[in-house]
Amino acid sequence: MPFANSQGAQVTHIAANRLSSAIQNRVVAVVTFGDPNRDKALPGVLQSRRKTFCNFGDLICEGLPTILAAHLTYGTVCLPFNERDL
Repeated sequence: MPFANSQGAQVTHIAANRLSSAIQNRVVAVVTFGDPNRDKALPGVLQSRRKTFCNFGDLICEGLPTILAAHLTYGTVCLPFNERDL
């Protein structure tokens, strides 16, 4: 399961677009945090297996290049989750 924050989320989008359908079918979930591309769909089945977390006040999630405290706290304030939550 890929997990990514911000720039990692951008790389996740790029990588997802390069996956064949056969490989996409093997992906259980795609999870991103602070994703500046949260409004752009992932290809194929990946979109239905996607979970994106954006903190209130995180302008990166709105597509703005402004890093505020809300964007810097994903590692400290996100509640733990497991595959059942996806």
